[in-house]
Amino acid sequence: MISTVHPVFESARAFATDKVGPARTNAVVQLVTSDVAASSLAYLALNLVKAKGIASRNSDGVEMLIHQTERFSIAFTPAKHERPNGLDVWRHGDFKNIKVLDVIWSDGTMPLILAYRGGTWEQLLRQQLPE
Repeated sequence: MISTVHPVFESARAFATDKVGPARTNAVVQLVTSDVAASSLAYLALNLVKAKGIASRNSDGVEMLIHQTERFSIAFTPAKHERPNGLDVWRHGDFKNIKVLDVIWSDGTMPLILAYRGGTWEQLLRQQLPE
């Protein structure tokens, strides 16, 4: 298996500081994966939720940032104590929601793609990005 290293989430530190509180000043996060598409989409999703997301809390009171459209949702949950950062993308349609991207990472570590399911949501995500 050949791995490709992509510098991603460069804006994670600024995002965390701006939206949900202080972050470690020297956080450098890289994504290592054999799936270049998944890493690129994770980077795009993080930028989109940063640009268009709304601060919220889940049912457990955990702070998160959410961006939702008719066709997909993105949720970013910042790291706190033992819990890593999390980025989830859900595709909506046909009376069900399907998780199509699930990424976790801790500040200063390489993110891990837990789930990736390609599809039409990828183009929809790209179309939502601010210019």
